[in-house]
Amino acid sequence: MNGARLHYELQGDGFPVVLLHGGLLDLRLWDGQVGPLARHFTTLRYDQRGFGWTVAPEGQPYAPHEDLRALLDHFSMDRTHVVGQSFGGRVALDFALAFPERVSCLVLVAPEWTLDHMRGLAEVHLPHFLEPPAFTRLEQLLVPTLVVVGDKASPALRSNAELLARRVPALTRVTLPGVGHLPNLERPEDFNRVLLGFLLAQASTHVGEAPLG
Repeated sequence: MNGARLHYELQGDGFPVVLLHGGLLDLRLWDGQVGPLARHFTTLRYDQRGFGWTVAPEGQPYAPHEDLRALLDHFSMDRTHVVGQSFGGRVALDFALAFPERVSCLVLVAPEWTLDHMRGLAEVHLPHFLEPPAFTRLEQLLVPTLVVVGDKASPALRSNAELLARRVPALTRVTLPGVGHLPNLERPEDFNRVLLGFLLAQASTHVGEAPLG
């Protein structure tokens, strides 16, 4: 897809949920979430370029949110819930702004705007993001949005969550105590409760719609 072979896993049945891992990770980040989610949703996760088992040519410019669009097109998923952690949150934001009609709700887990911690990889795989950047256009996000951050996360991540809370119109913010950069790994039961509660609440607004996927 778009010059790459994306490694993915698809589980469950129902309205689609796509899971976007953070930088320097892969789809296994979501091992603790896929089971609970798949009881209610069609759950799609994949390795982004430069990670896991995805194969992509080096030095070829690409847009991560376009990879997501191509994968959803492949499965005929017209609309989906989008969940992104850290760098995956940046991809989720870009996708929601570029294709708002395809996003039912948005979940941002310790979202991060920069690529400083993965600069070498970025220089090889050349990701291109929305211009102007998504974090300067947050008022345009009109879908229900959940942001989850730990109270032990870095000041930059907590600041990102605060910025989202101020500028995204339909936002719910949850701060998990004793948690750092990876809430879904550090406190999976609490994280799953928050995530499922939010997604199921959105699903109730789609009563009468046929499942997508």
